[in-house]
Amino acid sequence: EASAYLQYIITKYYKLPDVVFFIQGHRCATHAEFDMAKALPSMRACFPYEKGYLDLNTYDGRRSSTGWHCKESTDLVKHPIMGYKIKDLKGIWSNLFEEEYGQMPDIMCWDGYAQFGVRKELIQRHPVSFYKKLFKGVVNGTTTMEFFWKLTFLPEAVKMHDHSEEQFQELRKYVLSHSR
Repeated sequence: EASAYLQYIITKYYKLPDVVFFIQGHRCATHAEFDMAKALPSMRACFPYEKGYLDLNTYDGRRSSTGWHCKESTDLVKHPIMGYKIKDLKGIWSNLFEEEYGQMPDIMCWDGYAQFGVRKELIQRHPVSFYKKLFKGVVNGTTTMEFFWKLTFLPEAVKMHDHSEEQFQELRKYVLSHSR
């Protein structure tokens, strides 16, 4: 589904509706145990416009939408989550995301199963060239994007620790050891 989602973004980039819903072809599944086609009209009416993003798999309330799936990036590199095709997370980040986001964040959050609604403005925060790069990454097998959708659109889905104190201490230690 990632290639279809990205192709839609690329071709409709300048003509996107206010909210775009990306859904899979099945009406219901174990990860979304309700008829998506029937639920979509009320999802549109109740979309959290201020937040700008909605995980559709938790819409019916049977699955918790309160707890994000988040992990330290170093843990994800050492122990990739099976099924997300992130075995080479450092390489994927470097090749597809670093130019747009900078260094890999300390904490990354994701939603599984890639069904979500997202506001046009959150999509357009990134240039169309970024989505073309992601599309190439999907087509050549670098990623399925499932792990990355949330962090692509929600800034709060990635977190950086404040490393200023430890950097200060390292600099202090260096200066003190070389000042004699």
